[in-house]
Amino acid sequence: MTPTAESAPKGTARSTARAQRRNLRERRRDLVAEMMLAGATRAAMCARIEAELGTTCSNGTISDDVRAVRRRWRERSMDTYDEHVAEQLAIIDAVIRGHIDAATEGHVRSAEVVLGALDRRERVLGLDLVARTRAEIDARVVTVEEAKVELVAQALEAMCVETGIDRGVVLPIFAAKLRALEAG
Repeated sequence: MTPTAESAPKGTARSTARAQRRNLRERRRDLVAEMMLAGATRAAMCARIEAELGTTCSNGTISDDVRAVRRRWRERSMDTYDEHVAEQLAIIDAVIRGHIDAATEGHVRSAEVVLGALDRRERVLGLDLVARTRAEIDARVVTVEEAKVELVAQALEAMCVETGIDRGVVLPIFAAKLRALEAG
C-alpha cells in the first residue's frame, strides 16, 4: 500500500509534493520546448499548458521555461560538439598511427596522409585561426591601401582641374614619384 499525503509522515509528504512539482515543471518545459520549435506564441503556450496539464500559467512562467529550455539546448549542443570533436580527433589519431611508421621510412604517400591528418587536427582544434585571421587582415589592408590610392588619384585630379594644370604633365611625374617611393 502506498502512503497518501494525509497518511504519510510530514517529511515524506513534503518530498512527494516537491517531486510532483518538479515532475509538473519538467512536463511543462517539454511542452514549451515542443511549442517553441513549432513557433507558438507565449499566449498559445499558456493556453495549451493550462488545457493539457490543468494548471494555471503566466507570462513569467513561460519566460522562465523558455530560458530553461534554451539553457538545456545550449548545454546539449556543447556536449554534442565536444563529442564530435573527440570523435574527429580519435579518427585523425588512428590515421596518423596507421601511417606514421611508413612515413618515417620514406613512403611518400604515407607522409602526405600524415601531414594532411596533422593539418586537419589543427583545424579541428582551431589552431589555424591565427593564420586565417592574418590572411583576412592582410586582405583588408590591401583593400584599404587601394582605397587610399584611389583617394589620392581623385585629389590629384581635382587639384589639376582647380589650378588649370595639365593632367598629361602632372600624372607621369606623379607616377614616377610613386614608383620611387615604393622602391625606396
